[in-house]
Amino acid sequence: CAENLFRLMDAVVPECEKLHEDCLLVRCKSGITRIDLGRLEYCEVMGRTLVFHLENGKLLEGAGSLDELCEKLAQYENFLRPHRSFIVNMEYIQSISYKAITMDDLTEIPIPHGKCSEMKKKYLEYAFRRKRVFIS
Repeated sequence: CAENLFRLMDAVVPECEKLHEDCLLVRCKSGITRIDLGRLEYCEVMGRTLVFHLENGKLLEGAGSLDELCEKLAQYENFLRPHRSFIVNMEYIQSISYKAITMDDLTEIPIPHGKCSEMKKKYLEYAFRRKRVFIS
C-alpha cells in the first residue's frame, strides 16, 4: 500500500510543479505552446513573427508583438529589452560590451549607441539581487 502511495506521489509532484512554473503560452503555427521562462534565452522579432530562442537550441515562432511580450514579461526581473527587436533573459548573458550583449550561445544582441551604460547598470543591479559575485 505504501509503495502505491509513493508511486502516485512520484507521478503527481512533477505535475504540481508544472503548475507553479513561470511560463508563457504562445500561439504558434502548430497550435498553442507553453514555454518555460527559465529556458527562454532571448526573443527577437523578425518581420511580424516572434522567434523564441530556448536553451536547448530549439526555436519557436509565434504570433504577437514584442511590445506586447515586453508587457507580459515586465513582472519578471530577469528580462531586459536592450534593443527594439530583442528581449533577453539576463540569466543567459555572457558579457556586455559597448556595442553588444553576448549571450551564452555566443549570439550578439546589438545595443543602440549610448545605451551601454544603462544596460550594464540594469544587468549589475540584477546580478547583485541574485547574489552573483562581482570583481572589478
